[in-house]
Amino acid sequence: ADHCTMEDNISYDNWTVNLYLSDATNSVVQRNLVYISSQPAIPTRNNSRPGLTLADEVAAVPRSANNTVINNLIYNTGLQAFNWTLVSKSGLNNVLIANNTIVDGDLSTGSGGAQSIVNTNSQIRNNIILGTHSSVPSKSGITFSSNNWAMTPSLAAAVTDIVGNPQVARTGTTTPGTLTSAYFTISGNSPVIDAATPLNNVPDDFFRFSRGTTPDIGGHEFNGTNTKAADSTAPSTPSGLSATVSSSKISLTWNASTDNVSVSGYKIYRGSTEIGTSATTSFADTSVTGGTTYNYTVKAYDAAGNLSAASNTATVNVPAAAAINITSNYAGNITNNSAKINWTTNVSSTGVVCYDPHADLVAKNTCSHVTASNSATSQSVQLTGLYKNTTYYYSIKATSGSATAVSTVSSFKTPL
Repeated sequence: ADHCTMEDNISYDNWTVNLYLSDATNSVVQRNLVYISSQPAIPTRNNSRPGLTLADEVAAVPRSANNTVINNLIYNTGLQAFNWTLVSKSGLNNVLIANNTIVDGDLSTGSGGAQSIVNTNSQIRNNIILGTHSSVPSKSGITFSSNNWAMTPSLAAAVTDIVGNPQVARTGTTTPGTLTSAYFTISGNSPVIDAATPLNNVPDDFFRFSRGTTPDIGGHEFNGTNTKAADSTAPSTPSGLSATVSSSKISLTWNASTDNVSVSGYKIYRGSTEIGTSATTSFADTSVTGGTTYNYTVKAYDAAGNLSAASNTATVNVPAAAAINITSNYAGNITNNSAKINWTTNVSSTGVVCYDPHADLVAKNTCSHVTASNSATSQSVQLTGLYKNTTYYYSIKATSGSATAVSTVSSFKTPL
């Protein structure tokens, strides 16, 4: 990947990495809220739940380089900055990691090891890191400065560091889906105020407020009266939700919401259950069943986790799928090593032909298959690689939406 932007996302409680920049160049990761909640519903993978991770996995593409990771908020997990890689001699290469706030989590870098991690011309500055297990095995190729540590790795220490409590607000709850950026704001007497190194690459904070000439450490820039606290304004309510239906899909469209900062996306609900999200004003629900009525609503959300009121309800009835009848089938164009299976149906459908020299395997559908993937009422497939002078048995399964039909087992014989 090249010139990618990962911004304004909320990612939590994933089975493995919550936010992952891999095999990427000239990319930006900013203003994301990443966390492991106090009650994750999904079990961990290998007892590990990485938060925001940088690594390489594919040797055949350019190694990661020239990436920027700024103004991210991380809770109860960490920032893994090439503490592992699957590509030899990759690592932090001209990377800036700055003004991130990590609460109850750690920063981990790598060096050497089985894959010979090599860090080059990179910077880790102005971050709040409120964990006690950060790991920095080497500072070679990395400049550390003006970080706020709960416990400083010895090789990452700098005279401009702040060690101690940054007085993060910890406002709100940490259950799934409830953590907001307000949790990460700093108070007016925090020691990290005006303690950061000014960086041209980081002119604003997580909330898009200017950092000025004397910036603060971390993702939140305090302005003296705390009016720059977390965005608490929800987006406007989506309007004009409408739905169109086919036998296998419901397509939803709606009018865009507005927000005092920006709308990050939309959550789509079927009844009271969230079934997906969309960054645009449309969504397709492909998990519908014929003969069923569905009710949909949409809510807009922003990067701070604020959620709008529900849109109008779009109610739609998915018609029951028409019954399929396989009206004829026969084998034609038979040679000593091939045959053509032909069939017709009463409605447009796709089909799969199951064939084998053993009739019992065809009956159990444990046989070779050839698919007719285009929907039509008249279909055919070509069977090749057949044995000469052999009787073959076959059956046809036709599908249209949620309706299916299976033919009886028929047969043909290849000549000598």
